[in-house]
Formats: sequence, C-alpha cells, structure tokens
Amino acid sequence: MSSPGHAPLAVLWRLRLNDDRIACRVYREGTTLQLCVESPSAVIVREPFELEPRALARARMLRANLERRGWSEDIIGTGPSKDDGAP
Repeated sequence: MSSPGHAPLAVLWRLRLNDDRIACRVYREGTTLQLCVESPSAVIVREPFELEPRALARARMLRANLERRGWSEDIIGTGPSKDDGAP
C-alpha cells in the first residue's frame, strides 16, 4: 500500500514473516517527509520524518526488533505480491 498518488522517495527496508510482508518507506507530503511502515493492504504506522541520525537510528531499531521476533529480509521477486513488488 502506498500514499495515494505518491511514490516513495525511499524504501528503508522490507521484511517478511511467512506470507506477511511489511516495508518502511519515506514519502513527501507537501513540504514534510513522512515515514510509513505498511503492509500491502494497510498503513501500520505513519509519522513525520526528518533526515537526521536519530530518525534513521529509530527506523533501524524497529527493523532490528522485528528481526529478533522472526521477521527476515524480503528480497524483491522472491514471492507473490499484490502490487509493484513491495513490500
């Protein structure tokens, strides 16, 4: 799932657990950036984002926490997808 009419500026990571997939993407909303953690069907988390070390570290920490819980790197093209191959 993506913001209506917007392509992501960046995909920070993609993870999968069995058949479930999520991605962490950055979108531009007007003059601000938005960080979205989303599945193919829903936005799980959306918050303002700034390109600064603290915000990037927070995204890395979320990924590490999910990986400790069994999620793994999702390589594009390794399974079925509903949309553009992401998440």
